[in-house]
Amino acid sequence: MTTFLIIGAVGIVILLLSLILGDLVDAFSHLDAIGGEYVSTAVIAAFIGALGFGGALVMGLTGSTGWAIGAGCGAGVLFGAGASWLTRVLKGSGSSYTPTGSELIGAEAHVISPIPQDGMGQIRLSVHGHLLTLNARSQSPVEAGERVWISRRLSPTAVEVSPVAAIE
Repeated sequence: MTTFLIIGAVGIVILLLSLILGDLVDAFSHLDAIGGEYVSTAVIAAFIGALGFGGALVMGLTGSTGWAIGAGCGAGVLFGAGASWLTRVLKGSGSSYTPTGSELIGAEAHVISPIPQDGMGQIRLSVHGHLLTLNARSQSPVEAGERVWISRRLSPTAVEVSPVAAIE
């Protein structure tokens, strides 16, 4: 039973590493060769953890190593499939909403990084419930925290702004 508990603990360690290091672990694991869309470090961690802890549970109940291995593998496949399904659902749940230029013109935003004269900074605004961060250019310097309005769109990710105080 100790072996199964160690295997389960290894699964938890892999899961913690993938949570802490994020996509860095997936980038170095080269899982694309074996189905990167369906296999990730979270799936591997779920399989190993369920195999270990499921095997330990069955070993404790039956005392049979054979039953423990079978049940652990079955639990690993079920939990691995569940983790695969869940990660695909979560990764695909993003929004494909992109605001048009006409929706942005005249919108009010807050400066989150200072905009130097004829340089670029960043602004944040909410459009139809979507929080957007855009690069911003201004003809006059604007400090972080100030309110601005968008006067024109320069590109899909950049706009020209003017301080709100300038129009009041």
